[in-house]
Amino acid sequence: MTTELHLLTLSAAAIGYEVLQNWPSFTVRKADGFPHKWDPLSSSNDAFELLAHLRMHIGTETHAVSAWVPSRLHSWASVGIGIDGDVQAATRRAIVLCASTLAPAPVAPATPTGHKLAEFRIEGDPSDATRKLQIAGWAPYLVSRTEHNGSAGNGSSWAKFTRVVLKLPADWPMRPDGVPMVGPYEF
Repeated sequence: MTTELHLLTLSAAAIGYEVLQNWPSFTVRKADGFPHKWDPLSSSNDAFELLAHLRMHIGTETHAVSAWVPSRLHSWASVGIGIDGDVQAATRRAIVLCASTLAPAPVAPATPTGHKLAEFRIEGDPSDATRKLQIAGWAPYLVSRTEHNGSAGNGSSWAKFTRVVLKLPADWPMRPDGVPMVGPYEF
């Protein structure tokens, strides 16, 4: 499950902000070079900043709010409004979820111990991700996995994916998109 701190970190990365501090308040360095308290999950101004910077679109339905970036295929997030009816909180959360899907994957060179990190997404249910990790032989190399439910679109109205980080031997072959090679099995 993704924590709010993780969502804020990914969202900040999506618009190029450097995270300076995450406790007691989330602080980022913006383009002006100065530290700013930043929390788009609770501040409508900060959420609007994300929305405008990423040129995001918002859609509201009876029981949900959706956010997406038309130029990015996997940038869909939908959040239920809930029984309390807080449309503003649901809208801010949809914006942050959508922005978090656009965070660039870190590119890590080989570590001194002869390993490299690979971060990528596996589309589908979390159980599919577990199965694919096992089939590909990646399970022993798993460093972390984060499940995203309903925050990426691939043409369907409600998609799921799992972001995984693997620590692989330095000579492991990689595809150009940063996904490790496993032979004929494609993800």
